[in-house]
Amino acid sequence: MISLMMMAAAPANGLPAFLNDPYTWTSLSLVIFFGILAFFGVHKSITGALDKRAADIAKELERARALREAAERMRYEAEVREREAAAQAENMLAQARLEASALVKSAREELARKLERREAQANARIARAEAEAQREVRQAAADAAAAIAERLMLDAAGNQSGFEQALKELDTALVSR
Repeated sequence: MISLMMMAAAPANGLPAFLNDPYTWTSLSLVIFFGILAFFGVHKSITGALDKRAADIAKELERARALREAAERMRYEAEVREREAAAQAENMLAQARLEASALVKSAREELARKLERREAQANARIARAEAEAQREVRQAAADAAAAIAERLMLDAAGNQSGFEQALKELDTALVSR
C-alpha cells in the first residue's frame, strides 16, 4: 500500500515515484534473484534434496515400523514362553508336592514298621527276661528245696523245729532273689 501511494506522488527527480521507493528495488532484486535461481535449476536441486530427504525419512519410518512389528512379535513370543514356563513351573510344583506327599507317606509307613519291629523286639526281650526270671526263681526254689530236703534228711531227730526253720530259710531265699 505504501508503494501505491508513492506511485501516485509527483516525480521528484524526473523518474516516476515508484522508482524512488526502496521497497520497489528490494522487490525487483528479489524477483531477479529468484529468476537467476530458476535459470540455473536450483529449485530442481532443492526439490531433489527435499525429495531425497523425504525418501530417507520414509525409509526410516518403514524400518522403524518393521522394528516395531518385530518387537511386538518378540514381546508376544516372550509372553507365550512366560505363560508356558509358568504352567510348567506349576506342573513341576504340583509333581513335587505329590512326590513329597508320597515320600512323607512312605516315611510314615516305614517308621510305623520300624516301631512295630522295635516293639516286637522289646516284647521279645521282656518275654525272655520274664522267662529268665521265672527260671531263676524256679532254680532258686529248687535249690532251696534241695537244701531243705538235705538238711531234713541229715537231721536224724526229725523234730518239728528243724522243719519250720527250713521253711523260713526257703521263704527268705525266695524273697531275696
